[in-house]
Amino acid sequence: KTFPKPKHTVIRRTFNPGESCEVDFGSLGVMYDAQSGCNHKIWFFSLRLNWSRKAYRELVTNQAADTFFQCHIHAFHFFGGIPHKVVCDNLKAAVIKAAFYDPQVNRSYRMLAEHYDFLISACRPGSPEHKGGVEKDMDYVKRTFMPLFLEQQKQKGRTTPDLLECKKALERWGRDVDDHHTVKYVGFSPADLFKEEQPFLHPLPRTRW
Repeated sequence: KTFPKPKHTVIRRTFNPGESCEVDFGSLGVMYDAQSGCNHKIWFFSLRLNWSRKAYRELVTNQAADTFFQCHIHAFHFFGGIPHKVVCDNLKAAVIKAAFYDPQVNRSYRMLAEHYDFLISACRPGSPEHKGGVEKDMDYVKRTFMPLFLEQQKQKGRTTPDLLECKKALERWGRDVDDHHTVKYVGFSPADLFKEEQPFLHPLPRTRW
């Protein structure tokens, strides 16, 4: 009992503007979709730029390949450019066969990468810490945004949150709250940092993929 507790070692990663981003899906539970009239399990897609910490988030009802690709396209046009490298997990929409040194990438995802001129950098199997930035964003949304939104829905008498209202609230929260919070150890907000990073992103192609 008198021995000192070992310290958990953390290595702070450094990035260059426009160098890379990380993508992932996170679960937000079940919500009611007025368009279909049914409850659906909802996921949110996050594409987070590593240097500025600015993130694009989109609520979806599945993690299918088409949805995964569309979210990338929406994110690139949201940022007005493309980072040089996209770090992704080994989900089937991106990687067909995971491997330590030569993963087999989904052919359609490779075509998307060729069209938008970015490098696919898949994490090694069982190494989610390699995309710790977007993992942190998942936790940030669930810990900061969701409790507030669920409380607002409860005050309206809803036991199941409304999907459309969640989409609007998440967009508003990202614009008014997340973009203007001060990043720890940096001292600037994602909005301020993104103004510096945006010129370093690849320009968008003339046509969408």
